[in-house]
Amino acid sequence: AAAAAVDACAGRMHSAAVLASGEVFAWGDNGHGQCGVLPEETPMSVAPAELEMLDAPLALPARVPLPEHATAVACGELHTLVL
Repeated sequence: AAAAAVDACAGRMHSAAVLASGEVFAWGDNGHGQCGVLPEETPMSVAPAELEMLDAPLALPARVPLPEHATAVACGELHTLVL
């Protein structure tokens, strides 16, 4: 069964969600680490044809390693804040 999202946000070209379990998943453009991991450590995928203008790899949805459970998430242009 899929876990329910209790909060979500969208930045300029990335998104994130907090699951009911307190885990955070992020995906999209991670060029500045806004998906919560170093860009070179991000599981990547080539942008789909519909987004070919990006000309950049995109981070696949991945769990963000956090020391505590999260309750909320907010995305900015090139950053993500987790509470």
